[in-house]
Amino acid sequence: MDAKLLVVGGNSRVGQLLRQPLRDAPVTWCARDGADVQWRLEDGASALAPMLDGQDAVLCLAGATPGAGAFDLNIDVALAVIEAARQAGCPRVLLCSSMAVYGPGFGHTEDGPCAPAAPYGASKLEMEQRAAAAAGDAAVTALRLGNVAGADALFRNIAAGRAITLDLFDDGTTPARSYIDPALLAQVLTALLRLPNLPPVLNLAADPPVEMAALMRAAGADYATRPAPDTALREVSMDLSRLKTLVDLPDRPAEALLAGLAQAEAPR
Repeated sequence: MDAKLLVVGGNSRVGQLLRQPLRDAPVTWCARDGADVQWRLEDGASALAPMLDGQDAVLCLAGATPGAGAFDLNIDVALAVIEAARQAGCPRVLLCSSMAVYGPGFGHTEDGPCAPAAPYGASKLEMEQRAAAAAGDAAVTALRLGNVAGADALFRNIAAGRAITLDLFDDGTTPARSYIDPALLAQVLTALLRLPNLPPVLNLAADPPVEMAALMRAAGADYATRPAPDTALREVSMDLSRLKTLVDLPDRPAEALLAGLAQAEAPR
């Protein structure tokens, strides 16, 4: 039987994309409005706690996104969710972190160094650290999420019909990133929640890292290229060895990512 799950941040872009893949799962969607239940950070942890009664886990997707500012929200929401779980006796907390905590580079492992290059990543790293300190008896796992197809800046620009120019490196490649599509993300989350124990930190994406040009072609979107400047990052990716010991993780090339996104966006 699948675990009963409360998703805080159900109206986030990732939350919206998970609705269809998780439609048959015992999930309660929580957001400021327009969800199964409503909760605002200003209501406090004690207002969230009753919603966690009888839940096996809570997934926190709420917070500030890159470019939005007010990144302290990422910390405040996570701590409120942990406190509410403690009050309700909800045994498991999953926090949506980000591979942005690592900063530049590729093949990042959970035990490796973190050097976030921007305030968003720094806020997520501080969120992880303060959440670990506040966890107490709760089992808290920070999910360092890669780019989610349909939710990141590239896909927002595609959806908006904006002109897109990609950096082109001397070897003919374009920037590559660790991605996951909403359909596979839902499968992985469901599988993780069936396990008795999870590590405190877990990279969550799919292999292999995907070039942005491949995503553009798979989406049937036009794009231009320019010579990559010296500051361009050829690849930002995570090592998924730990995740692969826990769940089945199929390869997800660009075409499969787009298929998973299409499944998530299909009418419910």
